Amino acid sequence: MTNIGLQHSDKVVKLLEILLASESVHSLKIRKYHRNIETMKFKELHVHFEELYTASYTRADEIAERIRTIGSLVPATYQEFLEKSFIEEDDEMTTNATDMIARLLEDKEEIIREVRKMLEEIGDYNDIGTEDLLTGILSVYEKDAWMLRSMKDS
Repeated sequence: MTNIGLQHSDKVVKLLEILLASESVHSLKIRKYHRNIETMKFKELHVHFEELYTASYTRADEIAERIRTIGSLVPATYQEFLEKSFIEEDDEMTTNATDMIARLLEDKEEIIREVRKMLEEIGDYNDIGTEDLLTGILSVYEKDAWMLRSMKDS
C-alpha cells in the first residue's frame, strides 16, 4: 500500500475489486449481445451496444488505475472476476433484442444500487478520490439505465 493518507485503503480496495469484477462481467455481456443481436433495429442497437462496452472498458481501466493509485495490485483473470462480481454471467444464447435490453437494464440498476452502498461506506473512510470516481460512475449508469428503459418501453 502507498502512504497517501488513507486509513482504510484495504477496505476501499476490496470494494473497488468487486466493482472492477462486476464491470468486467457486465462488459463481456454487452459484447456478447453486440455480436449476437438480431432485430429490425439491428444497426441502432449494434452501435449502442458498442458505445456501452467501449465506455465500460474505459470505466474498468479507471477503476483498476484507482486500485493501483491506492497501492494494490489489480485482479485480472476471469476466474477472479466471476468470484468477486455481483453481476451474473449470462450463459444463455439469445438473439432477442428485448431480452438483451431487459438484462442489461437489470445489470445497470444493480450496479447503481451497489455503487450507492459503496459510496456510503467509502464516505466513512474519507477517501475523496474514490468517492469522486464512484460518483462519476453512478451518473453514467443512471443515464445508461434511463436510455435502456426508454428503449425497452418502445
